[in-house]
Amino acid sequence: MGSNVTQKVRRRRSVAALLVVAALAATGWAASTAAGKGQEDVTLTVSLFGDFGYHDLYKQYEAAHPGVTIKESIQDFAVHHSNLAKSVATGAGAADVEAIEVGFIAQFKSQPQNFVNLRQYGAGA
Repeated sequence: MGSNVTQKVRRRRSVAALLVVAALAATGWAASTAAGKGQEDVTLTVSLFGDFGYHDLYKQYEAAHPGVTIKESIQDFAVHHSNLAKSVATGAGAADVEAIEVGFIAQFKSQPQNFVNLRQYGAGA
């Protein structure tokens, strides 16, 4: 049974990781497009539940996208999702990129006006 739980946790983290990476790619594309138009540097905020181990990926991304800085915030699982629900309800306070555990997707999916479809930015590919 422990192996089953471990697989579920890995799968959930993988889905959250995919969402974060796709969002970073889309946001980076938008930032690089803006940077080409003489805009200021961009700081992307990423909010996670637990440490997903993305620190090296952030450094690589920042090196490949001059002018983009990534700031990570890590909260406890329950606190993270509670804060995200409050941010969505009030329309303020959410990070640029938010990890969402698979079990919470339906809750947030019911509010599509508060999210960006990353397929618009090539995430489908």
